[in-house]
Amino acid sequence: MKVQFERRLAAQVLDIIFAITVYTPFHLLSIFFWNQPATYISNGVISWLLFFAGMICASCIYLLKDRLFHGRGFGKMFLKIRVVKIDGRRCDFASSAIRNITLLIPILNLIEFVLALTDRQGLRLGDKMAKTQVVD
Repeated sequence: MKVQFERRLAAQVLDIIFAITVYTPFHLLSIFFWNQPATYISNGVISWLLFFAGMICASCIYLLKDRLFHGRGFGKMFLKIRVVKIDGRRCDFASSAIRNITLLIPILNLIEFVLALTDRQGLRLGDKMAKTQVVD
C-alpha cells in the first residue's frame, strides 16, 4: 500500500531534525573547546574529535533509523508509518543502511525525491535497492 508522499516527506524532515538534535551538543562542545586557551592536550584536537564524533553519531542514527525503532525512524514513529521488507519482514540493519545511504549523496537525494513522487508504488531508489517499502 502506497503511503502518501506528504507523510513520507514530513517523516524525513522530522528525522533530519532529530539527527541535527543529536549532532548539536557535540558541535557546541567542539566550539567551546576550540575557543579555550591551550592545555596539555590541544583543544583543537579535542574540538575536531567532538565534531567528527557528532557527525558519526548523527550519520549512524540517520542511516540505521529504520531498524533502530522497529522499522520506524523518529519521523515515521510520529506519523505512524514504518519500513518493512517487500516480503513483509522487519527491516534489518543492512537494508536500513542501503535504503538511506542514497539520501546522503547529493545528486541521488534529488533522484529519490522525484522517484518517491512519480513511482506508482511510491518506492524510492533506496527502497528498490534494499527491497523495502513504507507502509501504514
